[in-house]
Amino acid sequence: MKKESFGSIDILKFVCALLVVVLHVSTYAFAGLAVDSAPPTGKDNPFLFFLPIAFTILRIAVPMFFIASGFLLFKKIKENPDDAKSIVKNYCLRIFKLYLFWFIISIPIMIDKYIIVAEGTLGERIFSLFWHIVFYGGFDGAWYLLATIVSVWLVYALSRK
Repeated sequence: MKKESFGSIDILKFVCALLVVVLHVSTYAFAGLAVDSAPPTGKDNPFLFFLPIAFTILRIAVPMFFIASGFLLFKKIKENPDDAKSIVKNYCLRIFKLYLFWFIISIPIMIDKYIIVAEGTLGERIFSLFWHIVFYGGFDGAWYLLATIVSVWLVYALSRK
């Protein structure tokens, strides 16, 4: 059986990946100016007026990744409804393995950032590391992987009859 290809979705994912890169780079490039859709500052620079608009457009990328992933996953489930639970389980397991790989890679960075470099008592620094792991997933981008796993299971559970 020939595997169906969605070239337009691949192009969309590529463009969205570029938007994510531009968003992250521009956030640092314009730090202190008009980051996170804050009111623009600097009356002498009319460009700053457009930063909140640009950041809003750039933020379209992440929801588009959720939509594309959901479309492709649930298309597969619709084609094989008897294997739905297995498909969801395998999909989430693949994402969790990816998360675990990057979590392990980022452990030295987290220890450096939250234990060695951070200020405060050792107990406060350990608590800060624990807080970051529990509520942010441990590394930048972890939130997306973990949110995808939770969302897939949630949508799967709610879509069952």
